[in-house]
Amino acid sequence: LYRYFPWLKIVMIIRDPISRVLAKITRQNEDGSIYHLCAEKRQLLGCIQDYLESGDGSYAEAIEGWLTTFPSDQIHVIQWEELLEAPDKVLFDLKYYLGMNVGELVGKFSMRGVPRTTATLRKGQYMRLIRQIEPEISTTLSLLQSHGVGVHKRTWLSRWESGWQRVLSSCTEQDECTLDHIELIDLA
Repeated sequence: LYRYFPWLKIVMIIRDPISRVLAKITRQNEDGSIYHLCAEKRQLLGCIQDYLESGDGSYAEAIEGWLTTFPSDQIHVIQWEELLEAPDKVLFDLKYYLGMNVGELVGKFSMRGVPRTTATLRKGQYMRLIRQIEPEISTTLSLLQSHGVGVHKRTWLSRWESGWQRVLSSCTEQDECTLDHIELIDLA
């Protein structure tokens, strides 16, 4: 792409890997019931681990080529969780990066009404997933920061840690934790 479109501006959205895999494999039927795109009788934990181990949760591998090919001022990275927290700020920054009129539509974007689903895991299972993704997250954030694309490793990590803590604080006395997440959505 760089050979033919050296002026191209790249926009990446990066999400907590656990939430992203969950959104990929969890769907809500029209009746509100939840189903998983996993092999029959495969437990949710094993299914998530399979996706993560297959490299599906690996951002570093997927983005390294873009970061080493395009200049950093042609790459804009958005953290999904910041989009959920402050959609107007994120969209303002994106429009500024793209050279668009930043005044249009500001204050009118909302994530309300976007499909949300829940899944449950035992506390120990969820903590195991966090430990599994920590090395990948560290590698990804270091890679982004070293290429100077405006990612602040500590800020991003604190958002993800806050989300993980929210899940862990939802755990019941029976050790069941609720993972509330937004399904994959088509923004086109």
